[in-house]
Amino acid sequence: MYPPRVADPKSLVIASLAIYLLLLQPVTYCLWKHGKRGLLGWMALHSLCVIRIVGNAVQLNAYNNHSTGGVATLILQSVGLSPLILGAVGILHEARRARDPTLNRKFEWILVIQYHLTVIAAMVLVIIGIVKLQDGASVGNVLMKVGMGVVLACWAILAVWTLLSFRSSQDYAAGGPPADGTKLLHGVAAALPLIAVREIFAAGSSYGPSSSFTSSLAVKICLSVVPEMLSIIVLTVAGIRTRGIANKIQQNQTMSDFSPQPISRSASPPRGDADQFVHWKPEVGVANPPSRLYHKKSRYGCQQCRARRVKCDEVHPLCGSCQRHKVSCNYARPGPSRSSESSASTFRAKIPNDATVTAKENPDAEKRRMLELKLLYLYMTNTGWTVSIPSSGSTSERSREIWVSEMPGLALKHDSLLYSIYCITAMHLSKTEPLNVEALEASNTYFGQAIRIHRHEVSQLNKSNADAALLTASVIRLCALVLLQDREPTPYTPPTEWLLITKEAGFVFVEAYPYVKDDPLALSREILDNNKELTENGAVFAGKRPWDLETAFGAVVASKKPWELEGPFTVKNPNCLAHLLERNQDHERDEPWNADIEEVYKKVISFIGTTKSAVDAKKNSGDVLRLLILFPILTPKLYIDLVSEKQPRALVLLAHYFALLVAYKEVWWVGDIGRREINGIQSALPVSWHQYMNWPLEVRCNFGGQPGHSCADLNRDAMSGMHVEGTAEFENLPLPPKPALTRLIHKIPQRLPPMPSRGEGHGAVEG
Repeated sequence: MYPPRVADPKSLVIASLAIYLLLLQPVTYCLWKHGKRGLLGWMALHSLCVIRIVGNAVQLNAYNNHSTGGVATLILQSVGLSPLILGAVGILHEARRARDPTLNRKFEWILVIQYHLTVIAAMVLVIIGIVKLQDGASVGNVLMKVGMGVVLACWAILAVWTLLSFRSSQDYAAGGPPADGTKLLHGVAAALPLIAVREIFAAGSSYGPSSSFTSSLAVKICLSVVPEMLSIIVLTVAGIRTRGIANKIQQNQTMSDFSPQPISRSASPPRGDADQFVHWKPEVGVANPPSRLYHKKSRYGCQQCRARRVKCDEVHPLCGSCQRHKVSCNYARPGPSRSSESSASTFRAKIPNDATVTAKENPDAEKRRMLELKLLYLYMTNTGWTVSIPSSGSTSERSREIWVSEMPGLALKHDSLLYSIYCITAMHLSKTEPLNVEALEASNTYFGQAIRIHRHEVSQLNKSNADAALLTASVIRLCALVLLQDREPTPYTPPTEWLLITKEAGFVFVEAYPYVKDDPLALSREILDNNKELTENGAVFAGKRPWDLETAFGAVVASKKPWELEGPFTVKNPNCLAHLLERNQDHERDEPWNADIEEVYKKVISFIGTTKSAVDAKKNSGDVLRLLILFPILTPKLYIDLVSEKQPRALVLLAHYFALLVAYKEVWWVGDIGRREINGIQSALPVSWHQYMNWPLEVRCNFGGQPGHSCADLNRDAMSGMHVEGTAEFENLPLPPKPALTRLIHKIPQRLPPMPSRGEGHGAVEG
């Protein structure tokens, strides 16, 4: 017969019943939240709690009826260790899948299934042994010992498996460990010693059932009841902390969706300290969708405007947008768009009419593949040379070669960088071929995909993806700048989305640079070596304040800021920017003002003055352009808030910034942005603020005018909100080969018109 077991006190049975009833609630919650990926582990823990509840209920009923409960009670009390081990291995499996999305799932499932079958076989041996012992067969004792031996071996395997899971393979390191998977792994590791104590006591009870040590009630409570409960609590706490892991695993999977995702304005970064570069960071594990910089498609607009994502004025037979771009205007409704057909075919398999299934490639997939090959070829042969800015650095040509020939190789390992390359190339193609609807749709699609994957990549930034993140951020900020060319000029809205997207790129620069600065294989490090004015002494990476730009370019007077110079741009000199800070009674009544706002305006004026000093000093035009496109990164966040609120002084300073971009209109990704934004700002400003727009309007007239239009005409057009198109040469500009952009940069005017004097700043704009 089975040796008589020591009956548990009734108080212990009642306490165990109450505790397991409480534990059942959070375990059930974890089973629900973790979904099908955590089904194995949490179902096993749930079964253990149910077994313990039923076993204690049966034993309590036996106490009330003054009976022993029979074989059923013995089995229910003996079975418990196996479900606990199965729960631990199931949770370990869930943690491994979360930490390593590239895990060989087929091999992993084979191991898990074999492990479950082994533990279940050991549990069956124990149950059969109990039954045999009750029948008086000595083989029952052997079966119980064999079953407990197998369970001990399974615990050892689980411990080794858990320790090996902490090791990072190359594939796993490339993606970064999701935090929730690591928390689950830590929970399993913490529960293993408790399970070991519980298992050692169970083995001792099987191998020495008559021992006074294993028969002691106190020993049983300390080595069996308490460790089992604590192990369940540890695993449950880990499960509750990672209750959202099912959604995050889904986000980590490769995205088969190829449609652009619009952004909600709620993704705008909050305000922060003025001394910080960026005051917003993506939430860990959350991939925010991209910002939408274009207007909704008009309901009855022409096909060209619908493809460009701009609002059509629906004037027949030729709308205003097509008239400005000198292209044909077609109001005929096209068939289903390529993107919708591609998306539908991606998720819906086509069933052939005949019984023979051929291996022919899906037409939509083939079309997309050919488009991507075309875009990659165009980037490496043309577009790459146009977006890599030549500079005065000794390694300028080497940096451009990295952009063109080596960066695509890295992009094959990082989808965010690859999609950003596709996007900038499609934008370039759409500018040179305005009727290419496919390029317009591709640019919008890849822009959305690039930002979405890039933000997720940044949320898990580490040494393995920092290089690609830096390069992706550089390309995305150029794409965001290009989108300003096609937005509606009236009614004018500030380019807040562009400022914020570029500000996010600044966050990536600051956070990713420490990972690559000492990596000899990082492409971004080699490119940044050509910009030592930014990396060593500059404002972005060396902890300098964003407005200390004289360290990046060299001030006209050494070691002094433009604000402090006793020359141009000071109050003592008539040709200065100080008049942009003057305030009258109307300003004091209507304009928000405090010490922080005044300091922000001074910083922006310092940037404008320093950049114009570089132009007047005939600094390298490529270096000046590189500094100009850093403007949103180096600008305090408070200034972007003021621009979004359409504060007149902030808009006036923004017009001065865009005036510096007017001279670069022949660079395709800059285009006519400067003149368009100046016109829009002038139309949005109150009349009392027009006196501060003299210099931007003069620059617009000198460099952005259209043949046949006088400066007076441009001023009247800007005040009335009319759109005036710039020179026609840009519209038909062919894709330049490698040397062409260099010549284009060097022929940009090296000196801008002088700033208006203080007296001129108070005069009205005359035609």
